[in-house]
Amino acid sequence: MTQLPDHIAFGWLDQAALALPVYGQLFNGAAVQTMGESPYLNAKAAGISFGLNDDHSVRAVFLYAKGIEGFSAYVALPLPAGLTFDSTRSDVRGALGDPALMADAGGAGLMAIDFAFDRFEDGLRYLRFEYAPDVAGIRLVTIGRCND
Repeated sequence: MTQLPDHIAFGWLDQAALALPVYGQLFNGAAVQTMGESPYLNAKAAGISFGLNDDHSVRAVFLYAKGIEGFSAYVALPLPAGLTFDSTRSDVRGALGDPALMADAGGAGLMAIDFAFDRFEDGLRYLRFEYAPDVAGIRLVTIGRCND
């Protein structure tokens, strides 16, 4: 397991938490939507979504690149570790080290995925970067707790 430097990965979460009142305006009047069995609160114009637990506490935060699943690009704060949505998989690994978990696009049947990903964690929290096979950059960043 790669130990993520606190100031890179999780100091960033503190900054994101400070921005939540701004997001409150974007979510004003928004309804919780269910995708599969999980509830989400989406602000597509801001490029952000919150995955919720059943009690509507935040389970994970999703930061989108422009055009992914109908979202605009997330721009409220810089991405962790100085990365951008134009950063490549090599850039991400150069900034954060070896991922704890990774996968490449491909597979068959129920195991098929149409994107590659790297997941970095410190035992408590994780950062997950998804990469689209047809573009060089990051398509989605997910931030959450390892046990959720």
